[in-house]
Amino acid sequence: MKILTLLLMVLLLIACGPEPSVEAIYYTDVDGNIYDTLEIEGTVWTSVDLKTIHDLDGEDLTSYEVEGRESRLYNIKMIENLISEGWRLPTSKDWETLMSAYPSIEDLRSEPFNLSYAGMYDFTGVYQWTDTGCLYIGKDGDEISYYFYDGQGNSLKTGNFHPKDGFSIRLVKVKMPK
Repeated sequence: MKILTLLLMVLLLIACGPEPSVEAIYYTDVDGNIYDTLEIEGTVWTSVDLKTIHDLDGEDLTSYEVEGRESRLYNIKMIENLISEGWRLPTSKDWETLMSAYPSIEDLRSEPFNLSYAGMYDFTGVYQWTDTGCLYIGKDGDEISYYFYDGQGNSLKTGNFHPKDGFSIRLVKVKMPK
């Protein structure tokens, strides 16, 4: 009887113990770079720009390196085999939600989001830099566009670009409810 009572007490302690801790979400690229993330209204964002130099097959990427920055600039062709399963490019809705949570460019450029003033490499290989906003690639359905967060007007602009133009990349994933 004492053993049964002891067993019941152990089971009760296990059942009523503390809830398991919430596991942090990280993105790890094919090169082993680990990216911290930030959750904004149910969407998990990488908190820094991608910096991998290989695609998912381990092939070298001819991504553009920007002096003084850890991140790299990628074109559409590179994206096709760059993003790990479960992650995706942000949509215009994701960017709008982000802008609602962080209404000024100063908010986005500081911890914890660390958005970079960055330019782009155009298809001729010329780097065009901007100190007024942030350029990123995003995707709505099958449409891949650039998103320019204009720091002077605190607005989001979008447009099309040449397939060989290179931009910074942030990734998102929708957090699944428990």
